[in-house]
Amino acid sequence: MKLYYDPASKFSIKGYISLDTNVLAFCARDPQFFQEFITITENTDIVIDPIVRLEFLRGAYQEHTYNEKKQFIEYERFHIMEDHYLTYQQIYEKALFIGRILSHYGKPEMKLGDILILSRLASYQQKILFATFDKDFSCNLMDRSAVITVEIVTKQGMFSELETMQVLSFNHEEFLKFKNKLPQ
Repeated sequence: MKLYYDPASKFSIKGYISLDTNVLAFCARDPQFFQEFITITENTDIVIDPIVRLEFLRGAYQEHTYNEKKQFIEYERFHIMEDHYLTYQQIYEKALFIGRILSHYGKPEMKLGDILILSRLASYQQKILFATFDKDFSCNLMDRSAVITVEIVTKQGMFSELETMQVLSFNHEEFLKFKNKLPQ
C-alpha cells in the first residue's frame, strides 16, 4: 500500500478534520495506511461524527469485532463531535435543504447518512475538513482541499488498484446560493 499526494497539501490539511466511515474503516484495517494518514493529518484535530461512529460500529455483529472497533475509535487523536438535541435541530434543518438541493440538481439517491454528515459539516461556521473515499460528496457544496491517491496491492501482489481519498470542506456560500435557487 502506497499513498501518493502533493507534500505541500500536508500543510493545507490543518484545523479540524472529520472522517467518513470508509476512511475510518480503512484506517482500522490497514495499519500502514493508518500510520501514513496520521502523518498527513498531524496538523489537525481528528473528529468523528456520531453518525460515522454508528455506521462504523453497526456492522460488527460479533462481540470481539465490536470490541476491537470500539477500542480503535477510542484512539487518543480521535474526538467524537458534539451530540445533543440542539445540534440535531440544526443538522435536521440543514439536511432538509441539502436533500432538496441534491434532489433538484440530480442527486436524489444520496444516502440519508451522507446527507446528515454533510449537514453536520454545514452546521459549523468554522472550516472543518472532511476525508472520504466516497464520490457522492464531490458536489458544488464542497471545496476540495487535497486529493490523496492510495495504491492497494492485491493479496497475491500481482495487481494493484487505485483509490482516491478527497479532503473536502463545506462551502457555505454555495449552499446559500443553491438554497435560494430552490423552486418555491
